[in-house]
Order: sequence, then C-alpha cells, then structure tokens
Amino acid sequence: MALVFLELAYRGYSFISKRQKLYQQDSLTGWSPRPNVSYSKTLVSSKGRSYEGRYTTDKHGLRFSPKNLSVKDSKANKKLLVIGDSFTGDFYSSDSEAWFAYIAKELPLDVYAYGMGGSGTFQQHLAFQRLYPIIEPDILLIQVCSNDPQNDSYLHSYNSIVKNQDLRRPYYYRGQKVYRNGVLESSYRALYDYSDLFKRFDLIHQLNQFSRTQSYSIRPTSQEELNEQISNWKHIYRKYVASARDLGVKDVWSVSCNSGEDASLFHSAWLDESSDLGVKTFTSFASSISDAKESGQDVFFADGGHLSDIGNQIAGQALAQEIIQYQK
Repeated sequence: MALVFLELAYRGYSFISKRQKLYQQDSLTGWSPRPNVSYSKTLVSSKGRSYEGRYTTDKHGLRFSPKNLSVKDSKANKKLLVIGDSFTGDFYSSDSEAWFAYIAKELPLDVYAYGMGGSGTFQQHLAFQRLYPIIEPDILLIQVCSNDPQNDSYLHSYNSIVKNQDLRRPYYYRGQKVYRNGVLESSYRALYDYSDLFKRFDLIHQLNQFSRTQSYSIRPTSQEELNEQISNWKHIYRKYVASARDLGVKDVWSVSCNSGEDASLFHSAWLDESSDLGVKTFTSFASSISDAKESGQDVFFADGGHLSDIGNQIAGQALAQEIIQYQK
C-alpha cells in the first residue's frame, strides 16, 4: 500500500514538473527542445549571486531567432544558424543574454540558435538536417564541447551511469544509426516508462554513482577507449560538415566551450580536423572565460561548469569581436 501511495505521489509530481522541462522525446534526434515554451525563474551563479532569467522557444524549438527577439534589421543580413549542446540550449541565462545573442547585437547577421543539452555531435547533425530547409542558413556555427566524443560513442554508452532510459540517444555506429536495444535496456526502459517512482529511484541511483566517481562513467576510460571515441567523433564531424556544404551552406564555423588546457586531446583533434575540412574555428569563446575566471569574475552558473549571465556576455562579446576581425 505504501508503494502505491508513493507511486501516485510521484506521478503527481512528474505531471507538474513536465511543464518546466526544456526537452521532449524525439524520434529523429533522441530529444529536442520543447516548442512554444516561455519560462522564467531566478538563477544562481557559482558565487551565490541571483539573477533573473527567461527561456523561450518558437514552434521549431529555436531558442533565438529574428522573429521573436530584437536584432539588427537588414534585408542584406546573412543567416547564421547556431547548433550546440547545453552551452547553447540549457537555461543558464536569458535568451537575450546568452552568448549567441551578442553575435546578433554586434554583427549584421540574422542569428538562429538551437541547443540540445547533453547531446552529441551526431544528434546535432540530425537536428541540422531538420532545420536546414526551414532556415536555409548561409553560415553554420557548430558549438562543440570536450564531452562530445563520449556522448557520441555507442561503445562508451555501456560504461555510462545514464542508461538512455528517459531521453533515448541515437548513435552512429558502423555506418548506420543505432540505439541500445538489448533485453536489459528494453526491460529497464519499460519499467522506467511505467513507474514514476522507479524514475525517482533511478535518479537517486545516478546521483549516488556520480558522487562516488565524480564522473558519468562507471569506471575510468582507458587511453585506447578515448582514442576510439575521438576517431568516431572525427568521422561524425566530417559527415556533418560535408552534408552542410552539400546542402548549400556557404561557410561552416565552429567554436569550442573548452580551452586547450581544459581538454587538450579533444581540443587538438577539433583544431586539426577543422583545419583539414576548411572549417573556421574561433577560440576566444573559451579563452575569454579562462581569463575572466583567473581575474575572479563571476562567470559560472551554480553547477560550476556552465556559463552564468556574466560568463555568457564575456564569451559572446569576445566571439563577436573575433568574427568581426575575421570578416574584415
């Protein structure tokens, strides 16, 4: 009887919390931003400073576009599509104070921003294929992070504390799109879908695992495994860039949320692969945050990893200036 009561209680809690979720299940990309969202709340920086934030999406799940935000109005503007992960899509600042907003404020570009927290490069590639005919961008800006190779690795998923139970991730493996469909995964997911109480226990279990390992991996990743992840990511990145150009995107740019010191192996791979592909990379996004952190500025959100409103402003303005210099 107690379990029944707890199940009903958590179903009520889940019903209420769904209204505040930023993402929904998606048959193409695994998950995607919920459309037509408008959500405001007080956010907190890593130094305990409170600031107000507002998160919105349009009918396509875009967090930022000329249609719903005030940007420079010019018929000659080129269209820039930003696609990224949590640094682009999650709610750590208001839309109008997120890093991509400063590109729109500083340059004559129509900026469209689409983010999927927790996603890998393959999922973002799938999202681009959906968004291209809607926006037909002149420029694609790919926002990457050092955890993308891990997120993209089907083999690593078996060493992850996240079991693809809620928002189910597709992988690119051996030349095709695949999911984890074993008996264990299917049974786990069925129980997860049926019971909100089990969802709660699952979350507690994940948090306990993370507190023990300080990682989303069950065990440390070997150098061989890391090399495999980087190699797999390079293949996905190449396909992403090639498909963008095949569709008619004139310029492909990329920006990393990690500096070379934070993620040296991935940073080097990103720079080298981008150079080989002719993708313009901008490094001020991460380096400006490193400098600001060293000077004691309040640049991080409460989780200590993502950018606060101040961090978004510093990174966005630095990137905008770097783009301006590049275009001269």
